[in-house]
Amino acid sequence: MTNTATLSKLSPEIKARLLQQLSQKAKQVNAEQEVLETSPASWLTLDQRPLLTLFAAGEEPKVDAVSITCLNDRVVGNGFSLRDITHGICGDLPLLSNIRQLPEGRIATLTLPRTYGQIYSQSNDIVRLVEQSLKISKSIGAKAVSLTGLIPSATSYGKAINYNDDLPIITTGHATTTSAVVLSVKKILSEANRKLDQEDVSFIGMGSVGTATLSLMLKVLPHPRSLTLCDLYAKKDEIEALMQHIREELHYEGKLRFIPSERVCPDEIYESTTLIGATNVPNVVDVERLRPGTLIVDDSDPHCFDAEKAIERFNNEGDILFTEGGALRAPSEIQHRIYVPKKLEWALQYPVDDDNAHHITGCILSSLLSGKFNYPSTLGLVDPNHAVVHYEALLERGYQASNLHCGSWRTPPSQIVEFRKKYGSNRVDSNGI
Repeated sequence: MTNTATLSKLSPEIKARLLQQLSQKAKQVNAEQEVLETSPASWLTLDQRPLLTLFAAGEEPKVDAVSITCLNDRVVGNGFSLRDITHGICGDLPLLSNIRQLPEGRIATLTLPRTYGQIYSQSNDIVRLVEQSLKISKSIGAKAVSLTGLIPSATSYGKAINYNDDLPIITTGHATTTSAVVLSVKKILSEANRKLDQEDVSFIGMGSVGTATLSLMLKVLPHPRSLTLCDLYAKKDEIEALMQHIREELHYEGKLRFIPSERVCPDEIYESTTLIGATNVPNVVDVERLRPGTLIVDDSDPHCFDAEKAIERFNNEGDILFTEGGALRAPSEIQHRIYVPKKLEWALQYPVDDDNAHHITGCILSSLLSGKFNYPSTLGLVDPNHAVVHYEALLERGYQASNLHCGSWRTPPSQIVEFRKKYGSNRVDSNGI
């Protein structure tokens, strides 16, 4: 009664103005409720609605495959604790975060409610979450599921997963990842106008991806002038057996050595002209110690070098060139739907550019290759012959290595040209580059 009495005392002009303000406020609220998805580009849709609900409602068609990833550490911040994300938003369950539509088929991505930093410390829980992901994947139509990032090594390369034949097949995706790294080696050499048979190459990390990349590279590319293999001393016997295989089966005739590492790369690594990273230990390469003209292809997760320092050196000196190793450029644009809860819009770092329109990692694509086209899947270490099959499949389907980049940073083409002039094979300096 009091509010009604107060309103009755207002002049007609004030009443009209108040009603207009209330009407505008209502329109704004309705508009906010109606804008549930936005399209920053013709190929990209950002959706506030849970994607799994869209499948259940019949708004999204079934997928052919699923990739499993984990949360990026940058989701923590802006007032959110880690538990706010893992248990508040994700509900301690795998979250359906992406859907990609390629000419070959559809791939969804399930994000585990754990960050990169938790993968090894909570490996038993990672197994549980992957097993849940397999069941979700089956419900949305997937025939194969790939494990990405650090998840393969945290699950004994998929062998720790409790699997049955009713579920989608599991693959680490490493045969496709390996192929993408080799394509990236070809790409960076081409951009630098260099030839592999004139390079002194070091491999940093001789796990599943590092070993398979080395084997595939020696099968499909010219052999480098020298090879240095770097890993922990505890792997000495294993790597010496690999070196014997390289000599006898792959017929490598150049200089070949094993250099054990500890927390950082030993001095011998900085004698190399090309580094290929495949380790899970961050920042083992000291950017300041790299010789001018060094090329880096890095499939490490996280990076084996300090990315900010590398970008700063490139911008200031222009004397090193680097790129991520496991990324591919698709022959056509990929239609991409991303679940972005309104609370987490601030955390999204996804440049709307031509590179991202064609971007897909080898480990994600592998799920589709195995699930829909029956390319060999991988549990445990990569079968070298399977790596060749995946490499040839990428070439046949028109996939290339991504343009040179590091995270969301793109290497400016004009600066690549300047690097090529100084350190390409048409110029030989005192260091023999």
